[in-house]
Amino acid sequence: MKKTKWVKVLLVASILTTSLPLNVWGQENTSTTSEANLTSSFSDSQTDGTNTTGESETKQETTDSSIPDSSSTTPATKTAETSPTNTQELAETTTSKAPTLEKVQPQQDEVLEIAVGSKQALKTYAKLTNTNEFIYQLNEQNQFIKQKSLADYKNQVFRVPDKVKTSGDKEMIRLVQEDSANTEIGWVPKTALVLHHGTYTKKTGYVAVTTKKLGLQKDVFSNAEIKDLDKKTFQYREIYTVNKKEYYALYNYQNQFVGFAAKGNGLVLNTSPGGKFYSDNRYATFMQKGKVLWNNFSFNSVRGNTSSYYGRTVKIKGYYQHFNGKTYYSLYENRNKKDSWVGYLEAKDIQVAAGSQGAYQSLNRYVTITSKNYNTWSSFSWKKRGTTASMTTKTYLAKGMYRHYNGATYYSVSDNKNHWAGYLNASAAKQATSPGGIAQKENRKVKITSKTATFWRNFHWQKKESAAKYYGKVYTVKCKYRHFNGAWYYSIYNGNTWIGYLNAGFTGTPHTIYSTKNINRYVRINSNSGNFYSQADPNSSKKSAKKTYKGYMAQATKEAKTSGGTYYYVSLPGGALGWLKASETTNVHNRFYMYTTGGRYPSLKVKNLNIQVSVKKQRVYIRSGSKTIYTMLCSTGLGLWPNNLSTPYGNFKIQAERGNSFWFGGSGGAFYRSYHQHGVYLFHTVPIAYPGTTTAFNHIEGMKLGRRASHGCIRMSVADAKWFYYNMPGNTPVKIYY
Repeated sequence: MKKTKWVKVLLVASILTTSLPLNVWGQENTSTTSEANLTSSFSDSQTDGTNTTGESETKQETTDSSIPDSSSTTPATKTAETSPTNTQELAETTTSKAPTLEKVQPQQDEVLEIAVGSKQALKTYAKLTNTNEFIYQLNEQNQFIKQKSLADYKNQVFRVPDKVKTSGDKEMIRLVQEDSANTEIGWVPKTALVLHHGTYTKKTGYVAVTTKKLGLQKDVFSNAEIKDLDKKTFQYREIYTVNKKEYYALYNYQNQFVGFAAKGNGLVLNTSPGGKFYSDNRYATFMQKGKVLWNNFSFNSVRGNTSSYYGRTVKIKGYYQHFNGKTYYSLYENRNKKDSWVGYLEAKDIQVAAGSQGAYQSLNRYVTITSKNYNTWSSFSWKKRGTTASMTTKTYLAKGMYRHYNGATYYSVSDNKNHWAGYLNASAAKQATSPGGIAQKENRKVKITSKTATFWRNFHWQKKESAAKYYGKVYTVKCKYRHFNGAWYYSIYNGNTWIGYLNAGFTGTPHTIYSTKNINRYVRINSNSGNFYSQADPNSSKKSAKKTYKGYMAQATKEAKTSGGTYYYVSLPGGALGWLKASETTNVHNRFYMYTTGGRYPSLKVKNLNIQVSVKKQRVYIRSGSKTIYTMLCSTGLGLWPNNLSTPYGNFKIQAERGNSFWFGGSGGAFYRSYHQHGVYLFHTVPIAYPGTTTAFNHIEGMKLGRRASHGCIRMSVADAKWFYYNMPGNTPVKIYY
């Protein structure tokens, strides 16, 4: 066959090849071309950097590998089928200058040729197109030893790190498997493959996909396929550059190659395996213990543990789709009304809530409402349902609760008819250990009114004893319970011995107080039996015995109307005595200034006897050292020292001047003792009615006892002044102060 005819055949093949469309890499589409076309158009153009035609193959007719591998061993194509005669002529032409395929193919383990020169870096990819060739291994003597056929590798793509020339001027390409181990396949003649015209750079990092339409190529020779990998994070292990455009080789956490994706094509570069931060604004509740909270996505720094947050609600400000395939939340807690970072936590280890109230947590506990100043809510949008004013003291069932992000806990409460009462702030209630509710303060006497009632040991209705033997008797209630069933139950004692829990409906009030008012009345105590009471109720706690004060006067400051009659609350100048029946007293109010005002007089044979007078309180205190042993009413000067008609302040002593009575300037007193200026400033009775008397007194002035009324002396009741006159030793220290 003539050389001109061979050139024409190659020219037709070249025209057909160069007319094919380009793929996304800028490489010619090889899907409809023959292996011969792939070899000539991709491998030579990548090597030489120019767009060549079939003439380059003609120039290599004298080599051992170029023509046989690219023409005579290639499966038939449209170009090859055009002229069988031409093909035969081509074979005849090449036979004279190069061995045929059968002659040049060595047997297994035969030496093909020897590598010469240094390896040249390529850092690209190749696609195998000629399966009639073989894989070779380069031994220590730089000999290429045949290993196995390429029949099983047709159209597979491999990494090409470098190339080298042989002693026969052939180019051998080293192929590496695209896997985690970079498994080396071996060396292949260049004529068995197509080289891509890009270059790769080994570099590791992470990318996050931000599109549902990611263009992804399974290899550099393939067209892009659209994949929905939105919000997934991958590791890239190399960057492949074609025509100054970068492509990232992506791998998943299972170490599987995913494909190549172009830079900027819905990719966000990251240095962390956590991937991209995606903003969020949800809430979640810790419902698992023992899970680790992390400081970073390398998982080498622990921030905390979910055990310390169990049951609490936090805010999800964002999340990450980690390279490991898991989702991680960035969590914040409410600390002093500010968002404070908690750490990163895997999404499956926390329960996402419907809102800031957090996740519903089952509780099934009984709670008693203790405050009337809270609202109940229909929702956590704060739609008001009611208030606790009508719920106070009642017991409800809290079936569940929410621990809100605001820091408060809210119960979901229902009544004994299973009617939902709303969401309630837990601060308005206290949890109980039984349906009986919590113990509520009570201190009263009750009368047992039923013979058939039962005293219970507990609120699980374990019977303690019958009420029959207690019928009609009065006992003490020390606390009470508002049961979930709606009834009140009293915890009843006989003295300090507990009897049991009794439904309040089986008790009665032995004594009822209808009204109480303030009064100012002086009475004399007539009874010497029993005690004063802490309340206007003979069933209340007892105070001091009345017999100590029989015959003495006291001031009644309160009056109570009760089912048992009228009661007075009585006091002495030195303090309160308590309640007693009004019928046990005699009204002496109109002549109270005639009576002993402080009760039974004390003995004055004590250490460090001294007297103090309080102008502010209008009291005379008889003291033993710093201890007050008796207190009396008095009236000091109208003015305040050092004004006119005032009682002088200071330290004085009981002086020698004394007498049964005195009269000066139209007024006088009886049973006087001097304490200052020797007869000028005196202790004495309320004013007498006329000169010289010790039995008749000025009623109007006497009724002023207990208020400032004198010209400077210290007035006392007639009984107190007389006792003071006869019993107070001379030189007893006197201190007067405001």
